[in-house]
Amino acid sequence: MDERNTAEKEEGTTEKEPEDRVPYPIARHPGVNEHFLRAVWFFNSAMAAKKVADQFRILVAAAYFARGIAELFIDMVVGGRNELVGGKKALDKIFKDVPYFDLIGRIRIHDFHRCGLVPPSPEVNSVVGLGPVQLVASKGEATIQLTPNGPVIHTTGNSKVIETRPLYSVNGTFYDKVSKKQVSLRVIVQEYLKAMPAAVAECEKLYEPGRAFPTTPEMFADFSAQCEAPEEPEENLPPEPTSNTDGK
Repeated sequence: MDERNTAEKEEGTTEKEPEDRVPYPIARHPGVNEHFLRAVWFFNSAMAAKKVADQFRILVAAAYFARGIAELFIDMVVGGRNELVGGKKALDKIFKDVPYFDLIGRIRIHDFHRCGLVPPSPEVNSVVGLGPVQLVASKGEATIQLTPNGPVIHTTGNSKVIETRPLYSVNGTFYDKVSKKQVSLRVIVQEYLKAMPAAVAECEKLYEPGRAFPTTPEMFADFSAQCEAPEEPEENLPPEPTSNTDGK
């Protein structure tokens, strides 16, 4: 019997075989497996959500644990610790190939430490820039314009725009400075998670010889999550269903 499918049926998930699958990494670090399990569980829960706002909120939660996968490795090479061969430079080389790696980090920072992220509304055309961003004028001008295609920065003379890990959002999508496009939160989380198993495998090659971890449960080795894309196009948000005054 396929234990994965049995578990999915018990949890009420779809029996349809999707095109996209997100495999769990087989990591020696049990915490990495746990963060990955939570991230994919929240992602799948978001795909089952009926309301746009609910899906957005659950995807933000998935982003927290998605970032946590990397943070467990990053923590091994900061604050004077040096538990990975090659240190931070080796990790940076691995993570640079993970789609939306920097963007996932910014989403978590802004939601947890700065302003908090609010779900999009089909009734409001929202273009938001979250900073801090400094405009420093020196013998010229410094401007930043928020557009549906991302921020447009203009400077003259010695003026400059100083950004501190900003986050730009248009109707619930986020600007990715690598692809220079607005990307839906679903795509950001899904593509990141799909790439992380390979990244985790490379990270674990950096362990210092003799490093020991608690035994990882065998269930993680065979567990594979189903990640179905919604039927609606990525660039369009479905209308928010109306609700009764009693909240039902």
